[in-house]
Amino acid sequence: MLLGNPLPLRKHRLGGACDVLAGAEPVKAIRELSERVYDLHLKDLSRIERRSMVCEVGRGVLDIKGILQALLDIKFTGHVGFEYEKDMKDVLPGLAESVRRIASTIAARLSAPAT
Repeated sequence: MLLGNPLPLRKHRLGGACDVLAGAEPVKAIRELSERVYDLHLKDLSRIERRSMVCEVGRGVLDIKGILQALLDIKFTGHVGFEYEKDMKDVLPGLAESVRRIASTIAARLSAPAT
């Protein structure tokens, strides 16, 4: 989620963590923060409404393809983390699915013909 305009900041030591939540404008935030994005947190929701349910990243409304493309475009080299709170008794299956979905999205993009 992007709060305020980061562009007037002059010191490149000041950066931000993009806490990507479905419903915000993560692609826009990544592009606007650009070289100031040092960390990214992914959390997906099954739908956008008051009582939204957390789901595996890539299964919900989060624009994964757009986010990954924006990260490639800004030459992101930082950390990407998953926020997963769907099943707190056993988070591993949901996290594994999230990683598989991200990996398959990246693999599909890398194998796509260049335009």
